[in-house]
Amino acid sequence: MISTFLKELALEDDLREEKPLPSFSVQHPDIIHFSVAHIADDLGPLIRDHVRPTSKISVIGYDGTYVIAPEKDKWRLLLSHWLLMGCEVRYFLQEMDQEKRVYSQLKDLSKLAEKSGGKFSVFVLKKDVECSPALKRSIRDWKTFHFVVFENPAQLWIESSHLPLETEAHDCYYFPPNVAQDSALPKIYGERFNHVVNEACEQVI
Repeated sequence: MISTFLKELALEDDLREEKPLPSFSVQHPDIIHFSVAHIADDLGPLIRDHVRPTSKISVIGYDGTYVIAPEKDKWRLLLSHWLLMGCEVRYFLQEMDQEKRVYSQLKDLSKLAEKSGGKFSVFVLKKDVECSPALKRSIRDWKTFHFVVFENPAQLWIESSHLPLETEAHDCYYFPPNVAQDSALPKIYGERFNHVVNEACEQVI
């Protein structure tokens, strides 16, 4: 899955010059692989000593239900922890019902950020948005291909397959700072995140 996605980025990314990506292998000894993972349980401990008040964190989700999953309070607590530190967290969702509890919980996180000096933004796809083929490809892929890009310092979490309504993801990879800083992927995913948010989303929080 991940090698296919990389090829698509190299061939069809309209945000960068068309040139091959740097050589990349998920066999790097410091990249941590999970066959099955829960982001708060498995990513949380790995990034604990690396996230700083100046960190910027961009998260790809689906509909936000993971934030309110009763058995997954750890994810909401992890987001709260980042915001209390003063981090900037940006959350992309394919869809969200603003009348449901998801919106209320995300709004509470925004209020927490305002009080603590952090910043929390939620972006949702506009309905019937017109965009380029490459942008459509990203939006389509992100229904199940999720990632978290960290800046200051660079880190990357990839979920090759995270189906809607499921709390577990499959074939996941964590790139620690020493790997992420030398990899093109965090920058590529960060650029793609920015482009989708700017061209195809509305900020709801």
